Amino acid sequence: MPDTFIFAGLTSGEVYNRTQTDDGIKDGDVLVVPKNDVEQHDGIVGFLFGAWPVVVKDNGGWNGGHEFHHATSFLEFLAEYPKYQDSYDTAMSISAFSMPHCEACYRAMPFPVCCCSCCAGKEARNAS
Repeated sequence: MPDTFIFAGLTSGEVYNRTQTDDGIKDGDVLVVPKNDVEQHDGIVGFLFGAWPVVVKDNGGWNGGHEFHHATSFLEFLAEYPKYQDSYDTAMSISAFSMPHCEACYRAMPFPVCCCSCCAGKEARNAS
């Protein structure tokens, strides 16, 4: 099972650089960059493919202002690289919900939480 890293307060470029220098982030680990007003996106989720962060879902449109790589087709990708199926599934389960603005949302149990009281004063509610 891949580890999940949440990079609150960092840009996707900073996360990309971290994946190149942090030995704690391993091939297949899931990468979450919550909403980022600097890059004008509402959150991205992906995983580390070898040395390259690949986006599974960006909630800001295609290449919505982030630095992660795109796979042309995940069906073809997973057929060729089946060892990444768990990474893909985990990333997709995170991206199936609206991207929270803070790390506390991701750490809340039961996982996931759509929003929390610390995110722009919104009412806390669990995803259904």
